[in-house]
Amino acid sequence: MLKAAVKSLLASSPVWRGPGISLRPHGVYVLMYHRIDDSQPGFHGLGKARFENQINWLQRNCTLIDPDALEENLAMPPRTRPAVLLTFDDGYRCVHDIVAPALRRAGVRGLVFLPTDIIDSGGLIWTDRLSWAFRQSQAGRIRFSWEEQVVWPLETHAQRLAALSHCKTHLKQLPNDQRQEEEQRVLSSLDLMSASAGLPRQMLDWDEIRATRDTIVYGGHTHTHPILSSLDPARQEEEIATCQQRLAEELGARCRYFAYPNGRNSDFNKDSQKLLKMHGFDTAFSTEEGVATNGEDRLAIPRLPTTANSVADFAWLITHRG
Repeated sequence: MLKAAVKSLLASSPVWRGPGISLRPHGVYVLMYHRIDDSQPGFHGLGKARFENQINWLQRNCTLIDPDALEENLAMPPRTRPAVLLTFDDGYRCVHDIVAPALRRAGVRGLVFLPTDIIDSGGLIWTDRLSWAFRQSQAGRIRFSWEEQVVWPLETHAQRLAALSHCKTHLKQLPNDQRQEEEQRVLSSLDLMSASAGLPRQMLDWDEIRATRDTIVYGGHTHTHPILSSLDPARQEEEIATCQQRLAEELGARCRYFAYPNGRNSDFNKDSQKLLKMHGFDTAFSTEEGVATNGEDRLAIPRLPTTANSVADFAWLITHRG
């Protein structure tokens, strides 16, 4: 109860803009969102109400900045209302339905990163494909090919989540071609090779993207959403160059901004950064947690998580993960 009271106090405007200044790191708070919509079973989302509560709190206590103002804000001294940039990975349909209307009301632009092949095809990112498969499968258990002696029960929701988490963690560590092969084995084991059959469209389409450009700046997130460090330089270039090409074809201009899939330091490398520069991306974001400062590598800008249940938890989270 004491910790909850401290969180609530920190989130109050008088403390946040007063004594709270000394308690939080200084720099630009680049916030990282993914799916906002939480209405679809099988997929985790922050929730529209929680998202809008966060935006309202940020408007009262921080300065929401335009993506193109990031550089100038990185050079500014500490302030009572810290600069906040809103970023969204993957290009879910809720960007059109929930995010864009909220940002219009706030009078600010956000930054959304698109995996262009997924947008083109209307399919699912592979991690979402697995999430849907584990939810829909009628299988009561599963054995993974990399540990055939272990049986994972799938009788309860908690058991399915545990098996899914274990599966994703393992697959993310594999070279991309091997990851794709293993994913197909998992889907086959779940008797659900067509894992998105009957599922409403999850991703933005290009018309929705164009319709939201008044309040959204779009950037790249590779073409097919692999972990870049799992690819050789030639394959990395194909992913980055094709992503930039498709963005330019659909939006009429090359894009400056990029976010690494998965995004930990081990998920990209010097080849990735060199290729981003070569193909016109000058600012890239990781998922490493921290507040962005002026000395930051502009091709490895850290971000802060946003999965909090209340604005008090949210204020505490972004302060203590910085």
